[in-house]
Amino acid sequence: MTKADKEGQRKAPILRFKGFTDAWEQRKIKDYANYRRGSFPQPYGKKEWYGGNDSMPFVQVVDVKENLHLADHTKQRISKLAQPKSVFVPAGEVLVTVQGSIGRVAITQYPSYIDRTLIVFEKYNTRTDKYFWAYTLQRKFEMEKRKAPGGTIKTITKKALSDFSIPITNYEEQGYLGTFFLKVDKLLTLYDRKLKLLSQVKKYFLDNLFAEKEYPNLRFKGFTDAWEQRKLSSLFIKFTDGDWIESKDQSNSGIRLIQTGNIGVSKFINKVGNEKWISEKTLKELNCTEIFPGDIIISRLPEPTGRACILPEFSTRMITAVDCTIARVSKSVSAEFIVQYLSTQTYFKYIQSRLAGGTRQRISRKNLADFNTFIPALEEQKEIGLVFNYLDSLIALYENKQQHLTEIKNTLLNTMFI
Repeated sequence: MTKADKEGQRKAPILRFKGFTDAWEQRKIKDYANYRRGSFPQPYGKKEWYGGNDSMPFVQVVDVKENLHLADHTKQRISKLAQPKSVFVPAGEVLVTVQGSIGRVAITQYPSYIDRTLIVFEKYNTRTDKYFWAYTLQRKFEMEKRKAPGGTIKTITKKALSDFSIPITNYEEQGYLGTFFLKVDKLLTLYDRKLKLLSQVKKYFLDNLFAEKEYPNLRFKGFTDAWEQRKLSSLFIKFTDGDWIESKDQSNSGIRLIQTGNIGVSKFINKVGNEKWISEKTLKELNCTEIFPGDIIISRLPEPTGRACILPEFSTRMITAVDCTIARVSKSVSAEFIVQYLSTQTYFKYIQSRLAGGTRQRISRKNLADFNTFIPALEEQKEIGLVFNYLDSLIALYENKQQHLTEIKNTLLNTMFI
């Protein structure tokens, strides 16, 4: 890499579409495009400014989402009375946030009015592909954020924005780049919508397949018996807390320590930060309780308190931290059923009602143990568990696809743009 590359002053991208060889040109925003700031009548709280007949979408910072999109529905709608005091933006225009979360970029999907916390690019001094322009602005703000203290732009003046130097290529190459990344973003949006739909489906089943009384709202064919009320702890052959492992007892390999941050909200073990390990010697000296595949681990700490996961098959031995409860199911209970039960609203409402301790509230193992469940026969538990196992697998699949495509997109942005 040359010195010019390090300083971000390359004349052309590393990777280009076939047929394009000309150097890119650096242009200041003020010399390339004209923009206008939005507005809104004061005071903001006046009811007459919002809603009513002939109201229109009113775009604020909160409405600017990922992948150059606005929210499908804006948080507020501007009234007919307030519209002449704001700035109208037709569909297909480039917006940038300049207050609050500075540097969010979107291309409007629908006609709207915009708040003073945003600017709209109204005119370009040369023919411009708007998607190329939007991605270029997005990258510019990301680079500025990396240079800013704490990785956040606190404020931006009109002069600073106008003096931003932007790398520009000819209109034809702009079109290729804009169209290509638009297709990538459409696929990412599709993944996002599928994830939201799957989450809604899962919530529906959580609300209806699990019982708050003897009979649930929804059942599989062939199951008619009443569910049995049981204390949570009575479902397990082991229900105990993990162990207190001080930092001086930790090793770089050996037995892995599962902590509350490793417990996912969808029954999976997450890798969070550096993995913690203890030695075989420490395991014996502290008489730690080992955990095994199929055990349920429940966090007693926040975000959210009470989240649970099943330990999968793994190639190393494991223990868990003191703020986790170990629950080992009996032969009459499906671990998959229980861990899904422990993600219902009924369960989390109970957890919230039993939290204790100052600023970092937690739930005691005793209060966890006293949670009243309603349990069907094992066969019905297994049927319900299979449904959620399938849904969770689909959710994980699309999350992985989304993450992988995002990584590919970021790599291509870095190589196909300057």
